[in-house]
Amino acid sequence: MKWEMLKELERFTPIGELPFAKPSEVGVRMYEAGDGFWIAAAEKKFGTEGSGRIEFGARGAYLTSIFFFQYRRGLEAYFNLTPSTRRGEMLGERFEVCEGIAIGDALEDIQSLLRRNHRVFQVSESGKLSGGEIQFRYSELVWERYRFFFFDRSKQARLAGFEYTPGPAV
Repeated sequence: MKWEMLKELERFTPIGELPFAKPSEVGVRMYEAGDGFWIAAAEKKFGTEGSGRIEFGARGAYLTSIFFFQYRRGLEAYFNLTPSTRRGEMLGERFEVCEGIAIGDALEDIQSLLRRNHRVFQVSESGKLSGGEIQFRYSELVWERYRFFFFDRSKQARLAGFEYTPGPAV
């Protein structure tokens, strides 16, 4: 399965070493990896020192995070893309992301699972200003290296995408 391979990639892997990564409609530093996966890249490797970002190494395209969206509408909502006629298109299948959390699981169930396992997480919402009003875009649950995306406001909202930040490798 593609996720099993992608989650083993190290941070700052050169995109040129990933033959499946193709330039994407999402943006200059985003690459489509297929099956609902996208790879975000930085122009240079970087680290942090205090509150500052320190860049180093040669210019290029280096993996910084991996995104997954089950449906095109989630991809469009997250990246604030113009809605297409293919919004309902399924991009990837249901699978287990990590530790019993799977695409399609309810927000409420994921929160319960994390609480049972004494995990620290944060839930928030994102909106956009449109016509003078803030419109809901998505809810997210942030835990360790994951940001899980839910494109509905209810507690029964289903996990429809995520961002994963690989571990440091320099």
